[in-house]
Amino acid sequence: NSDGQLGLGNISSPVPNLSPCPYITSGVDTVAGGHYFTMIIKTDRSLWVVGNNLYGELGTGDFLSRSIPIQIMTGVSDVSGAGGHITIVKEDGTLWVSGNNSNGQLGNNNTGVSISTPMQIMADVAAVSAGWQHTMIIKKDGSLWATGGNSDGRLGVGDLTDKPVPVPVTTM
Repeated sequence: NSDGQLGLGNISSPVPNLSPCPYITSGVDTVAGGHYFTMIIKTDRSLWVVGNNLYGELGTGDFLSRSIPIQIMTGVSDVSGAGGHITIVKEDGTLWVSGNNSNGQLGNNNTGVSISTPMQIMADVAAVSAGWQHTMIIKKDGSLWATGGNSDGRLGVGDLTDKPVPVPVTTM
């Protein structure tokens, strides 16, 4: 809880804490963890975030960390976070991103510029997974897309060049 990611209303030393978050005690559908932050989708499809916000990854419109969960969006069906960025799929199939964009992992063609307010980058998205400096996207037609850091070939697109916008991953 060194960055408030447990949503307890405080920041504490990294000692195991077995107390539940007192601010969201019911109606939770999905919980996902990122790098020192937590994302919560409630059964009403609202998205709540808490924890580290160094790169604006919480999508709160600022760069202030939170120790109490704050709602940032409604109509959310899927969320994933890693290494300082979050990816959000809304019920209408749109993909939204915020946070660190050092390697193009946000897919908005503006590498190096972090954003603190979620930005839509794609439509017709079924699922998403945020990785370390990259993002993998499954569209509703079953195609796989990737964006972000690729120096070690992690995107699977046939080269080692970072991709600042989503590109299709071709399979053999």
